[in-house]
Amino acid sequence: MDAGSEEGLLCLQLARRHPGWSLVAADIAEEPLRRGREWARAEGLDVLHVRCDLTRSLGHDVYDVVVALESLVEIPDDRAALRAMVAALRPGGLLVAQVPTADWIPVLKSAERTWRREARHGYDAAELTTVLEDLGLDIQQLHPTFRRLTALAQDVRDRYKRRGVVTQLLLLPLMAAVVRLERAGIGWGPARGWFVLATKR
Repeated sequence: MDAGSEEGLLCLQLARRHPGWSLVAADIAEEPLRRGREWARAEGLDVLHVRCDLTRSLGHDVYDVVVALESLVEIPDDRAALRAMVAALRPGGLLVAQVPTADWIPVLKSAERTWRREARHGYDAAELTTVLEDLGLDIQQLHPTFRRLTALAQDVRDRYKRRGVVTQLLLLPLMAAVVRLERAGIGWGPARGWFVLATKR
């Protein structure tokens, strides 16, 4: 399950690579889910797009993996959402999350100073560790990510995102190059996010 999936881009990509997997894109907003359903139908991809409130039950012992990428800070009751996600994992199941740090700031002074639709600004490592362990997870990885170079590229992309398709296409090589550098551990400055892998006891 991709929790807070919007259109379900992650599930669509996984469905292309792993057609035998059962994939669920879950979000509270119907419009992005509708777009995602149309894209899945157009490609013949087997992804279930589900409108749901992530703070309510998502089932018990249902999923091998629950992913929450940059969605937890948009949920006012993030603890309830995390409880529901953990309950939905099978024992030994994996929670994968990406969240902003509590003290992140944009690189460019003119950039947005809040996360899109944020209900909270972010998390510090100690708080995140305590919350996840209290919910019955064993943290396998908790490491900083999204350093200054990646944050700068994001700020530039956000500045020009309404300039049309051509501008977006011109920015794609820049974004791809920055992602490759981040994955290789090349960057500088404080992290703007935490990447979390945790297993259910």
